[in-house]
Amino acid sequence: MTISTGRRARPKEHAVTRGTWPPTHTARSGKATASTLAAILSILLGVSALASCAPAQPSVKAPTATVQASATAAPQLVYQADWSHGLAGWKATPGWSVSGGVLQSDMASDREITSPFQPTTPNYAVELRLQIMNALQSGPTQYELSADPTASIDGYIALFEHIVFSQGRLFPDHPHVVVYINPMIDQQDTGVNTFQIHDFELGTLARTYRVEVRGSGVTLLIDGRVVSRALSAKAPQLSAGALHFSTTGVALRLSDFKVYSL
Repeated sequence: MTISTGRRARPKEHAVTRGTWPPTHTARSGKATASTLAAILSILLGVSALASCAPAQPSVKAPTATVQASATAAPQLVYQADWSHGLAGWKATPGWSVSGGVLQSDMASDREITSPFQPTTPNYAVELRLQIMNALQSGPTQYELSADPTASIDGYIALFEHIVFSQGRLFPDHPHVVVYINPMIDQQDTGVNTFQIHDFELGTLARTYRVEVRGSGVTLLIDGRVVSRALSAKAPQLSAGALHFSTTGVALRLSDFKVYSL
């Protein structure tokens, strides 16, 4: 746009009549006022024209904060026992047999099997599925899953004791379940219920038992339900094995044994 800078034509004079604003101005002052207003209007129009011709400034958007969710790694199956062709590397005491890919124990004492696999990650889970078939009517009746301690790392024991197969006893016991640090002296004192021993009617149905190790803590679950926890006061990490399963006075069927990395 071109802005003219030549002499502006003088505006026609207008008589100031009564009632016009400001009421005290004379005709001469009215001429000066009109001229001044016209000059101001001309300047404003010129500024407006220059502004319309100026290049537009790019708009800058404020940076948007991006929140990244920390994904928790899903458990990975790293080992599964296959007893379809016998013990397949498992070490077993007398009293164990294999039938149809399932391990079976008799009711004698100290029947133990040892897994050929040891977890290679600090956080892991051991999961097994078993069914109680029979139990002695007197004497100790129990089974357990354990990981050996070392000189610097604590182990743990998941214990199931006072197993009752028949309710015909005069004074029946209630099965107890608990997981605790091995040696027990290293278990952290929580002040209340340090050793989380609970009654749990195991029954004769097949159940899924799971032990989860995370750092210095261990958690016992039965059919997905947390039943006991323990924490080491000594070591920042618990043992990864060797992993043992043993039974005394209880005949059972062990149909599955899995290890997961967590």
